[in-house]
Amino acid sequence: MVGNKNNIEPSEGGWTTELTDNGSVIGSFKEGLWNDEKTPIVLIPGIGENANSLFLLANSLRKLDQETEVVTIDSRRARNRLGRAASIGAYGRLLKDAAAKHLGDDRPIVLGGHSLGGLVAQDRALNDPDWIEALVLMSTFPLGMPPFRPDLSTRLKMASFVFAPEHLDRYAVDLFGGDFCNKDQLFETLGMSHEVDKEAFLRQIIALGALAARSLTVIHDRPENIAARTLVICGTNDPVVPHQNSLRLHELLPNSSLVLMPEGGHMPHLTRARKTAGYLNKFKNAA
Repeated sequence: MVGNKNNIEPSEGGWTTELTDNGSVIGSFKEGLWNDEKTPIVLIPGIGENANSLFLLANSLRKLDQETEVVTIDSRRARNRLGRAASIGAYGRLLKDAAAKHLGDDRPIVLGGHSLGGLVAQDRALNDPDWIEALVLMSTFPLGMPPFRPDLSTRLKMASFVFAPEHLDRYAVDLFGGDFCNKDQLFETLGMSHEVDKEAFLRQIIALGALAARSLTVIHDRPENIAARTLVICGTNDPVVPHQNSLRLHELLPNSSLVLMPEGGHMPHLTRARKTAGYLNKFKNAA
């Protein structure tokens, strides 16, 4: 997850974005020497990002291999039409529909996802195995399993960013039956001062619970059922998705390779775009 400040404005390479019929936004290069025999790469951004956020990685990949088409697809806007609680699977189906219209029906792809996009990518690999030739998971959690969580302060920032206040009361009823009788005990358990605004703090906790319940621990097939070749990339200093999640993914996935970037953070596609592209390109060509 990243703030809007990291949604860059591309300035080179003929990059363009377009809104599709289903509400998804596709980022792509206007011109290229694409070879239809080569498998295209589709990249999915994380929460708080957009189709431009993966431009640096897409452009680095294009420089390494001008014959492979690289696109980014952001289906958040389309997903929001279904409601904020729409499933990871619904997001994935919207993404596949947008990709099919841009690249051609049922054309196999290399699918890469960052953070939330990595969850969507895992879901598609499980439910559309013939569509996914290979998978790239960047700084993400194992789908359908309890994650290794970031520290409390980071979690509160994530929850505040993801869930708008108008949704929180409904989530409170869904998750806790609207019962806040133990809120003092909750504060003690979390080691927080009673001097903070309790209502605001509780809203953050509710949002965090909603994030976990809606996005991470819903019933899914587990990652070990993914058959596609998979590259797992993460930074060892990721404050948002601790790298232990990537270690677990690598252990679970039967056909995976792992890249740990020493001192790397949560945004390898921005802070280490060329290096990440090099790993991805080498992985793709090793098939």
